Amino acid sequence: QVLQARGKSYHPSCFRCVVCRQSLEGQPFSVDADTRAYCVSDYHKVQAPLCAACKVPILPTGLTESIRVVSFDRNYHVECYSVLSIVLCSLFHIHFME
Repeated sequence: QVLQARGKSYHPSCFRCVVCRQSLEGQPFSVDADTRAYCVSDYHKVQAPLCAACKVPILPTGLTESIRVVSFDRNYHVECYSVLSIVLCSLFHIHFME
C-alpha cells in the first residue's frame, strides 16, 4: 500500500508528524514552509506566535481559529493584553497624575 500526500509517495508507516512521530495516515495535517508535515496540534504549537506578555504560544481556542491582540508588532493573548492594559494605565495615571 502506498500513501500519496503533497505530491509524493510514502509508506503509510513513514508518513508521520515531525514532532510527535504520530502516523498521519488518514489524519488531518499541516505543512510548514519547509514542507515538513505536522499533526494539527503540533503545527499550532510550533508555528503559533508567542504572547509578548506571558511567552506562551497563542493557540486556537476552537478547531481552527486563534484570537489574539496585535499591538506595536507584538502578539498577546486577549487576557494578557487586558491585564497589561490595566497595569500600564494604572502606572501611567499614578506617575503622571500625582
